[in-house]
Amino acid sequence: IIDPATGAPTPAFGPRSTLPASLPTGERVGLARDGGLGTQFLVSADGRTMIVVGALDPQLDSYEEVVGPAERFRAVVDERLAAHDGDPAVRAEYAGVAFTRVAAIDQMQSDLLALAPVATLIMAVLLALFFRRPLAVLAPLVAIGLSLVATAGVVGLAGDDLNQVTVIYPILLMGVVVASATHLIDRYYRERAAGRDPTEATRVTIERVLPGAFVANVTTAIGFASLVTGSMQILHEFGLYLAAGVMLAWAVGTT
Repeated sequence: IIDPATGAPTPAFGPRSTLPASLPTGERVGLARDGGLGTQFLVSADGRTMIVVGALDPQLDSYEEVVGPAERFRAVVDERLAAHDGDPAVRAEYAGVAFTRVAAIDQMQSDLLALAPVATLIMAVLLALFFRRPLAVLAPLVAIGLSLVATAGVVGLAGDDLNQVTVIYPILLMGVVVASATHLIDRYYRERAAGRDPTEATRVTIERVLPGAFVANVTTAIGFASLVTGSMQILHEFGLYLAAGVMLAWAVGTT
């Protein structure tokens, strides 16, 4: 706005403002509303709504880099609101890329924490119904956990973190692991039912099932990796991490 006393531009609020410290908030809002820049852009016509803009460093691109500044900005605004003694008529709504990304990731992580146990339980029940053996249930679930940890390690070694797309990789990998493990377990018990001893049943299972499972997982990994041809960087990361995760899941599941 324009400082009426000096005729020079000045912020309406904040430590850099040249307006008198005793100037009431209502008059500051009025100056912002009636100024050329503030009209219909920063302050509403009735002076009851205003925009507070914070510039985020464009180099802060990942969730981990954005969440800190976003929370500090929120803390500063909440501190100012607290000065109004909790007046319900004064409230803040947060928007922009930073808050949208933080809210999206937080919501997805919350959904994942709720969905993963349900999916695991359903898989355990189905495996128990199909095979009726504790080991046939426990082995795939252990393989799921190990493959998720291994894939998370790949993401960490790459210096990356979760985003709106890669956060769903645990659910996808659970299906891949269980699919491969189911084929192996089913063939093993079929060979055992045919009268073969454990060593021979294992050998036949590896010879007959492992090559096909390997090809299936390779084609799945190639499908995910093909996302690098897209124009969005976030899809490149998703495809590469899922491709690595699929092959790690196959290695863990067959081991």
